[in-house]
This record gives sequence, C-alpha cells and structure tokens, in this order.
Amino acid sequence: MANSYKKTKAPTSSFPLNELEKMHPYKMLLLIGIFGSILIFFFLLMVYTASGTLVDKSAKIEFPKAFIISTLILLGSSFTISRAVEYFEKEKTKELRKSLLFTLALAFAFSFSQFFGWNELMNQEASNAVRGAIVYLYALSGLHILHMSAGIIYLAYCYILLIRKSSNPVHSLVYFTNSFRKLQLNLLVTYWHFMDGLWMFLFLFFLFFL
Repeated sequence: MANSYKKTKAPTSSFPLNELEKMHPYKMLLLIGIFGSILIFFFLLMVYTASGTLVDKSAKIEFPKAFIISTLILLGSSFTISRAVEYFEKEKTKELRKSLLFTLALAFAFSFSQFFGWNELMNQEASNAVRGAIVYLYALSGLHILHMSAGIIYLAYCYILLIRKSSNPVHSLVYFTNSFRKLQLNLLVTYWHFMDGLWMFLFLFFLFFL
C-alpha cells in the first residue's frame, strides 16, 4: 500500500505567472506605461467619435502630405532599430552604431515632418465644421510626438553610451557582456515598435475618418 501511494504535483496554472515574476521591473514598468498610453489615446479617440466631430464628406479636411511622409520615415526607423539587440548579442559594434545612428536620424526627420504637417493644417481654409477635427488631430499627433521625444532622448543616451564604451577595448568587452545593457536595448526596441504601431493606427484612423 505504501509503495502504491504516489505524490502528485499540484496542477500548474495556464496563466504565465512565473514569467511575470521573472520579468525585470523595468520591463514591467515599460509595459504598464505602454498600457496606460494606449488607454489615453483610446479615450481621446472615443471622445472624438462620440462628440460628433467627425465631419461629413462635403467638409473633408485635406490630409497633410507631410504626415504621409512622416509615416514612411517612422516605418524606416522601426526597420533600422529592429536588429539592434541581435547586433549586441553578436558584438557587432559597427552595425549596432549604424542601427542606432540611422534610427536617431530618422527620428529627427519624423519630428520635422510632423511640424510641416501641422503647418499644412494651419494654412488650410478650415470652416467651423472641420475645426474641431483639426484640433483633435493637433492634440493626438502632438501627444504622440511628446511620447516620441522620450524615446529619442533614450535612444540618444544609448547611442552616446555605445560610442563611449566602444572606444576602449576593455570597456567594450564589459559593455557587450553586461546583461543590463542588453535589457536597455530591448526596452528601447520594444518602445520604438510601440510608437510606430501607435502612429500607424492614428494615421489610418484620421486618414479614413477625418
């Protein structure tokens, strides 16, 4: 009877609680921040839709061409940064430098194109029927560029840090074997892809519903 008795393990939950427990606090904070940003933009879009600001076809806004260009630029920046973590793992210093530098340059180009887009909106002969929609377009694109500014600052920090560490062989070795540096790049790439996806959603929303 004693031999026939076997201890059974408690059934494991299908929800990845263990993964959450293992998650780095910084990554958890980033995911919470992303979720909070999604709620803010979702709320503003709901208010925009519920307020009846959506204009009829006879009073349609001329969508800024600069916003179309800025979308292509942001997609390009998402591509250039996508392999940053891979370059770090393979200790490809030159490729990692180019990845961060090109992304930084495209980020500034995106910011400038947004300002040109706002200028196009200002120069439009907007009637009272469309001014409300323009205000929301200003607010949402402005809020997005504010989020982008945080990403640009962090990207610039990561790039400058890489330049400083890679100038010395010893410092470079320490840099590429530091798991926290890899985490920093992972957070940067995740945030950047989020900003890219968020702008694409806003772009398509206003393109079809303005």
